[in-house]
Amino acid sequence: MGKRKRSRKETYEVESILDKRTTDDGKIEYFLKWRNYSDDDNTWEPAENLNCPDLIEDFENKLLNDELTVVVEDLNNGEENALEINVLDNEENLVYNKENTIKKEGNDLVMIEKIPEEVIGATDSNGQLEYMIKWKDVDECTLIPSVEAKEKCSKLLVDFFEKRLVWKKN
Repeated sequence: MGKRKRSRKETYEVESILDKRTTDDGKIEYFLKWRNYSDDDNTWEPAENLNCPDLIEDFENKLLNDELTVVVEDLNNGEENALEINVLDNEENLVYNKENTIKKEGNDLVMIEKIPEEVIGATDSNGQLEYMIKWKDVDECTLIPSVEAKEKCSKLLVDFFEKRLVWKKN
């Protein structure tokens, strides 16, 4: 299990990761359950302070395995449209990797670099602005934090908003 040092004398062990969020400055934090502590002692901790890569990978895979429904507000008419995306059929077919996708084809693993193709929606359902990204040569779409989207696909973000731009006439 992963460990995180709190002070020179005490070492706390992460029992499980319960949730994830992105701060306003784009840093990822995980909500942790500490081994031998009650749920009242659960805390949000920055990812860079953690030493539990297996737990983080398991948690990220679990997130990807859940079916995702994103409510995207259509900026043209203010209506909400539900977009259901089945991110992953099962763990055997796809393994989480932040920059790439590893697909299992028969007995072979094939690495596919994830290149953004289109921004198809936006949401703030987790309290943070996130964009739904369609990747080239990958069937699944994923939500990524706004900060990450600005770095990876700023032109696609501009295209996304230009399509929805409505000019008011006087």
